Amino acid sequence: MDLSPINNLPEKGEKIFKVWKRYAKEHFPYTDLYIEDLKNDILQALSKSLKDIERKGYHKHREKKSWVVGVFMEILAKNINQYWYNIFIIRDNKDFSGLLWLKAMLTHLGENQQGQIEVNRIYKHLLDKHYPFDQFDVPSTEEADQNNLIADLNYQSNWTEAEQYLNSLLKDRLSVTIDNRGPRLITAEKLYDIFTVDEIYNFTELNLFI
Repeated sequence: MDLSPINNLPEKGEKIFKVWKRYAKEHFPYTDLYIEDLKNDILQALSKSLKDIERKGYHKHREKKSWVVGVFMEILAKNINQYWYNIFIIRDNKDFSGLLWLKAMLTHLGENQQGQIEVNRIYKHLLDKHYPFDQFDVPSTEEADQNNLIADLNYQSNWTEAEQYLNSLLKDRLSVTIDNRGPRLITAEKLYDIFTVDEIYNFTELNLFI
């Protein structure tokens, strides 16, 4: 990706984040907003926006400067909003934490058969309860040993089916949680105060026109 058409990109990145942060504080006053690698975030947003505008028909419309710049600004604003919303807001909530724990458990169980066996023991115990979603009562040592022996003797892994279901459940929840773009804190109009029309047009021309 050739960045030469864009002047003072680090300074522009600071300006974009300053605007985004100001509006984010209005919606999320109790969330700490700081960034460790602003340059990388802006580079990722620009790179993704190039791919997005190419899919939207850049080569068909490339001679129309207003179309190219207008569409690119909208895409760039959307990508920055979504990326920072996910980084700062989504990752700070309980839904994301719970889903990440689920992913960690799935990864562990997928690589650890003994872990699957131990979970299967609890699963068999819950099956014997009238309503298995009540609080789990830990059985006595003697009961646990007997239950584990029965569970192990009858052990037949259904991990493949369970893993498919749990991964599907995880994806469904992620589609609700992570793909939420949040409020439009950066808009194309605000980006026009930071980038010039010629900068964006020359940037797309240099990187996409072959």
